[in-house]
Amino acid sequence: MLSTDVRGRNSSQLSTSTLLAPITFGWLHTSAGRTKESRIKTIRILFDSGASETIVQSNLIKNLKCQKTNTQQWNTAAGSISTNKMSKLMFNLPEFYETKIVQCWAHVFEAKLSYDMIIGRDLMSQLGININFKNQTVEWMEATVPMRNPKTDIKEFLSKKLE
Repeated sequence: MLSTDVRGRNSSQLSTSTLLAPITFGWLHTSAGRTKESRIKTIRILFDSGASETIVQSNLIKNLKCQKTNTQQWNTAAGSISTNKMSKLMFNLPEFYETKIVQCWAHVFEAKLSYDMIIGRDLMSQLGININFKNQTVEWMEATVPMRNPKTDIKEFLSKKLE
């Protein structure tokens, strides 16, 4: 039995492009104050309209101050995680704009997920980021970036930046 998508196509008619995800790579400033190249880490980011708030992996922000919060449970596609602290982040989204610096608060998590950071609806709505599934793009202001294969890794991103 073939499964059918919402447009009436059966699974044999679906292209691999339907598997793309709203993923980008960013430059996280891993220490407070003035930034230097050695204090910036390239991270893998998922834009997730199902996530109410933004979260970041704890191992990336060891040199940033954190504030304790009430424990919160988060359900993700990768499993359930909990957080009990937040940190103020500074990062760039170079595929959109290399020089724009985004500042936000993010919940800090310990679990190992497929992404270093998940940008939730809180930050996407504040920045005006749109996920366009019809065109398979992510839009921020005047910039548009195509969605990519969920298995795209940082090495592939960095090799394209050097071309």
